[in-house]
Amino acid sequence: MGTSFPNPIFCEIESLASQHGLAAAQVVRELFMRGLAAYQRDGHLSEVVARSQELSIASQEIAA
Repeated sequence: MGTSFPNPIFCEIESLASQHGLAAAQVVRELFMRGLAAYQRDGHLSEVVARSQELSIASQEIAA
């Protein structure tokens, strides 16, 4: 599956690849799998939505 990224993201992927001694494609695969695992845990595509709900639940538990 081919993909393209905005230049700042491409540069960050290249930097991560260099830091970890991996190919850029491997960094993308690892990040994808990490994101897919998070989706399978919480059912949200967006980190922001999931984090917002976690904070809401935590504040309800504190109030109780």
